[in-house]
Amino acid sequence: MKILLFRTDPSIMNIANYNSQEIGLAKAYVALGHQCDIVYYNGKNPSRKETIKAEYGKEITIFWWKGFSILNNGIFPGITKLIKEYDVIQVSEYYFFSSWYVYKRFGKEKKVYIYQGVYDSDNSERFKLRCKVMDPILLNRQVLQNIQVFTKSDLAKESMDKRGFQKIKTVGVGLDTSRFMECDNTNNTLFAKQENTKYLLYVGVLEDRRNILFLLDVFSKVAEQRRNVYLVIIGRGKEEYVSICKERIKELKLEDRIIYQERMQQDQLPSVYRDCDIFLLPSKYEIFGMVLLEAMRFGIPVISSRNGGSSTLITSGETGFIIDDFEASSWSNQILKLLDDNKYALQIAQNAQRISSKKYMWSEIAQDILNTLDNSGDRI
Repeated sequence: MKILLFRTDPSIMNIANYNSQEIGLAKAYVALGHQCDIVYYNGKNPSRKETIKAEYGKEITIFWWKGFSILNNGIFPGITKLIKEYDVIQVSEYYFFSSWYVYKRFGKEKKVYIYQGVYDSDNSERFKLRCKVMDPILLNRQVLQNIQVFTKSDLAKESMDKRGFQKIKTVGVGLDTSRFMECDNTNNTLFAKQENTKYLLYVGVLEDRRNILFLLDVFSKVAEQRRNVYLVIIGRGKEEYVSICKERIKELKLEDRIIYQERMQQDQLPSVYRDCDIFLLPSKYEIFGMVLLEAMRFGIPVISSRNGGSSTLITSGETGFIIDDFEASSWSNQILKLLDDNKYALQIAQNAQRISSKKYMWSEIAQDILNTLDNSGDRI
């Protein structure tokens, strides 16, 4: 079959610094014997094609599509002609105009499915407002009953179920480890790991949603108790928020206890993951959080807030820890317990590595999606 992964989100992807879900899934489809290509939004930039290598000498074509955004909806002029060439089309997030267009225009003649990640939360006001406006326009009984939805998390499944969709299945997210494997022996150049020293790690955008100020408060409590602990932060953010974070670091007198790197290529991350002892993600809202899966795959105990990824990946106390509150003492106490019990921390890391390597592989997810589509009833 010919499969097209159509990312209808009007944002320009940086596939060099981001572990793209579409690329990982496309490689898995190709490995299963199918042709699979990708459409990414390219804004006002000219449309162009790019090819990337897949297994068995095959290639994946990425169509960088010139378009524009209306009310944060990507519009892709002329995309219909391309879509007609494919048998299966994946669209991202049900509420985008382009997603709606595809499953209304092609749902009766092709296999069209939604890959949904966004879910309802007290911290997803923008999503709830969008749905309040768009649901009456985009959704009808026929769509709700017939369109197949695959969700990235159980929280997303609950949200889709609440809206009346009938065919919903949580498949999660996989991890494309091919880039990591190419540089598996790369040394960590960010910091020189010292004996009898522990390193906590955060990887991601520096922004209020990721709760970086809270992370600093948590680390301050840990630093008060342990002199041999450092916090490694890798990520960019808007200048204003980053400045606020730097001021907080000064207030807490943590300048010499934090190692900061604004950006790092994907292929350089494995050595940093392996040299750190605990991964922290205190995000207020996370569709999935690929960094959680990356950390688990590289064998680091994870402590996370409850979000899309953690609620799907982690069994608290077995494969990581989910903390439901944003009390700095709750987080610091859990960190200290892991730092003080190397055997327990190792067991948690091994459990996480085992389940992430077995269940959250793109090959497994791709096959699950195709099996479900083959066994589904009438299409729209």
